[in-house]
Amino acid sequence: MQAETISLRVGYKNTKVTFHLRVISLEDETLYTQRYNEIKEDSDQYEKEYRCMLDALGQWSAEMPTYQGGVDDTGKPIEVPLGEGTYLEALRDFFKERTNQSERIIRATIISYRNQLTPDVSFL
Repeated sequence: MQAETISLRVGYKNTKVTFHLRVISLEDETLYTQRYNEIKEDSDQYEKEYRCMLDALGQWSAEMPTYQGGVDDTGKPIEVPLGEGTYLEALRDFFKERTNQSERIIRATIISYRNQLTPDVSFL
């Protein structure tokens, strides 16, 4: 079985980011869950959670995330690379400010991605 890429487009009308994430191992997912759960409830809790999720997306990226930078003459969205450097550096730079919108984009990406990792199950 070859590794697959899961691509998700997440965002709002003016900010839609496309993530291309590799299928991770159970070990990788468990390590992320442990890091996330170790975050203590304090005044920096949500900032730490945000940074933990951003780091995970950077580590799990299979290729550079993109964002919709307008449309071409035919109305097709123009995908622009999120930034330069590593995937993690590009994500950290693009989402450097934790806003309500950026936090919800990152959290929705993590939740949707982890749900997509679950294989299809059919009861016969």
